[in-house]
Amino acid sequence: TYPKRRLVNIAVKDHINIELNGQWVDAIVSKVDASLMRVFLPVINKHEWLYRGSLRLQPLFNSPSTYEPPCKRFASDKQSTTNDSKCCHFLLIPLNHGWKRQIRNDLGTIVYASPCGQMFTDGERLHAYLYQTNSSLSIRQFTFDMNCRVTQKFLSSTTVYVNLDDYALGKDKVPLMLINEIDSSLPKPFEYTTERIPLTSDIVIDQLNTHGCTCIDGCLDTTKCVCWQKTYDGIIQSHYYDDLIGSLKELFGQSFDEDDDRQNNLDEMRFFLYDALSKRNLGYKHGRLLEKIHSGIYECNGKCKCDSRCTNRCVQFGLNTLLQIYHTSEKGWGV
Repeated sequence: TYPKRRLVNIAVKDHINIELNGQWVDAIVSKVDASLMRVFLPVINKHEWLYRGSLRLQPLFNSPSTYEPPCKRFASDKQSTTNDSKCCHFLLIPLNHGWKRQIRNDLGTIVYASPCGQMFTDGERLHAYLYQTNSSLSIRQFTFDMNCRVTQKFLSSTTVYVNLDDYALGKDKVPLMLINEIDSSLPKPFEYTTERIPLTSDIVIDQLNTHGCTCIDGCLDTTKCVCWQKTYDGIIQSHYYDDLIGSLKELFGQSFDEDDDRQNNLDEMRFFLYDALSKRNLGYKHGRLLEKIHSGIYECNGKCKCDSRCTNRCVQFGLNTLLQIYHTSEKGWGV
């Protein structure tokens, strides 16, 4: 690609094979002028000017392509994005790496512009782009919420008696701020931890019954992901969703004729329910839980082939949103 075009190196009187009417024929170079060359074709007894980067030249036609996505050079390395999470809000990380976030009131949407000028108005296309460019940025670091102002920070106009930048003392990957606008008191001492602590015995994880998916696309097709299917199976079997599942099963039966045996096919019904539940945003959507799942969520794990950019990985990454402990006049301390 420009400015490094692939040109064949050749001199006058050299022989080269060129394409003519679908066949390779011998040609003799009679003149070379910058990126052009004139060749003589004995088979038709004529001269012809050719571009030295033309794929009609057999050496270039047979050479392997070295093409890479034009935006790959803008992809952030993993180490830099990890360090960014310690010093700023996770939604600011893309902006620190050349992305632009525009609030388009005329379109009623958010537009993200990549460093190379690609424009995105939806998470599906953006997620696919991040995979194609092998970027270490995750779809979780982007939001299309019109009410979210990622560059604005709240500053209190009242007197602040206590203002601590990190009450967790570096135990978490993001700082836990503490502020007191009422008096100079602090909360009762407590132990801050990022690990699960069992009260009675060790936490036992059944590795034998832990399965992994084979997805390599970030688990975009939730109906084919084993982990997503376990989440959907929990919803289907939960009494909390009896009305929803009942209406979907009824809709499934109405989609076939009475004499069609497929309406009794349990596998077809199961995949129909998977597809219907995925369209209702039951589960993670771009790293966010839009609706509470009473039956639980099965996240992808270490046995899965998907990587950390998978859309079905969220809680396992721990805290990434900036939180603040604050004091109220009547309700005590809150987060």
